[in-house]
Amino acid sequence: MKNRQQQISHCIPSGCREEYLPLELPVSSLLRSHGIQFAGVSDLVDGYFMRSPSGYDQHLLTFTIAGRGYWRSDNRQYDLQPGEAIFYAAGSGATDFGVAGERWSMIWFYLDPAAPWEVAFSSALELKVVEFMPQLEFSMRNFILEAKRDGQAARHYAELIVHYLRVFFKGNDNDSWETFQNLWNEVAAHPEQGWDQRKLAKELKMSVSTLQRYCRKYYGKSPHRLIVENRMKQAMLLLVRSDLPLRFLADKIGYSDEFSFSAAFKQFTGESPREYRQRMKKMTYLADILK
Repeated sequence: MKNRQQQISHCIPSGCREEYLPLELPVSSLLRSHGIQFAGVSDLVDGYFMRSPSGYDQHLLTFTIAGRGYWRSDNRQYDLQPGEAIFYAAGSGATDFGVAGERWSMIWFYLDPAAPWEVAFSSALELKVVEFMPQLEFSMRNFILEAKRDGQAARHYAELIVHYLRVFFKGNDNDSWETFQNLWNEVAAHPEQGWDQRKLAKELKMSVSTLQRYCRKYYGKSPHRLIVENRMKQAMLLLVRSDLPLRFLADKIGYSDEFSFSAAFKQFTGESPREYRQRMKKMTYLADILK
């Protein structure tokens, strides 16, 4: 089955100029980690349009720098003026946009819908007036210039781009992603603390049901599954890198005894901790012989 992007029709006249964020470069890691899949700055001329009868799999976000554009979706149409930003939610159906006058200069982003941006808009298209347009344009254009140097300046501009996206999404709980990431780092660093859903929810000052909703949104998994995966990763490392008896190892990763740990490990990996340890150490021994 064709995806939505394969059904796009477009017209890009020869007078259009577009610059793209070099997201493939190492210095763009911050941008990629915040779900930016494709982005750039475009100076477009009359006749430019993009049309998708089935919509997009990503969120789309555009900021009008100068000139005029239009955007239609969900039986709604907006004429875009300088200083205005418009957000299209992923999977919201047919949409098209283009130049409404002689020219349209704009900044645009394709955002992963599973990324940290908490979307709480009420319809497929939402228009907002923003005050940071010149600063965002400055950051975008300078990041493009500095990215190939892979220096501190490029990282600074990347941080500014993420900052202005956060400002746009302000009020939609966009900081939740970092809060969750910080907590999971704490869980990984201290698995012995016996983490469970109630303890995680208490740390985040939210209900268990809200915790479950966010984990599904951000990671596609339940909190319990994430806790188990973290414990199993720690267990695998300790089984290979140490000779700790299972009762001590179980305590280190948050299990009350070696029996509950062994049962959980076998359910997760398909083999007992002892079988896994023996197999991995045998593989390490053979690898050493073959060196």
